[in-house]
Amino acid sequence: MSALTTPRKTRIFNVPNLITFQHAIAECLECTQPWGMRSSVVLVPSRAASNQLRWSLEQRLAPNRALVLIRDEFYLELHRPVADVPPLMADAERMVCGRAAAIDVRAAGVGRRVSRAL
Repeated sequence: MSALTTPRKTRIFNVPNLITFQHAIAECLECTQPWGMRSSVVLVPSRAASNQLRWSLEQRLAPNRALVLIRDEFYLELHRPVADVPPLMADAERMVCGRAAAIDVRAAGVGRRVSRAL
């Protein structure tokens, strides 16, 4: 196992509405030990979603220490503590690399269909 790899747990929930989803996230965080909550991350799709969930968690879990981040903030958080690494790619650079990789996969004839949106 690499020195950069740490144990992680991914959970997927099927819930009927936003409030139930926010309660499910809060319940997961409530089960986390206080020292472990600082290393907990909840990824959300937008800054507005981040602000809303953070507010909701603060109402339920007074001193919420879990990070509620969007993708770019998550990349920065992962990159920050690592020394001697190249700078992070910008959004456009990641999109170009992802598209190039998708084109390579399609050209290689991989069995799964690659989205035309790429």
